[in-house]
Amino acid sequence: MLERDILKACMLAIPEIWPGARVFRNNVGIAEFKGGQKVAYGLCNGSSDLIGWIPRVIDASMLGTTLAQFLAIECKAPGKRPTPQQRRFLNAVQRAGGLAIVAHGREDIQDA
Repeated sequence: MLERDILKACMLAIPEIWPGARVFRNNVGIAEFKGGQKVAYGLCNGSSDLIGWIPRVIDASMLGTTLAQFLAIECKAPGKRPTPQQRRFLNAVQRAGGLAIVAHGREDIQDA
């Protein structure tokens, strides 16, 4: 299965697994225009393929309040691993209380 197929499967699975969750495709790179001008796009080097949030209802101390938990999903073809920059990004998301997933398919999203 190609990485783009995994990414598409993950995007379709997310609303079923986490109702109300939203994800956005995050492409990262540099575009070069005629004349040599370069423009960086995407969040940052190493940021995940899918970025979004999951709505979470808070406990009794904030009764009924819903907050958005940050969500980062790095989609990888079978046998592929995140780069060191991608791993650092995922670790930073986890340390801050977000949910960071390396997905080789829909099952990894469900297991998270």
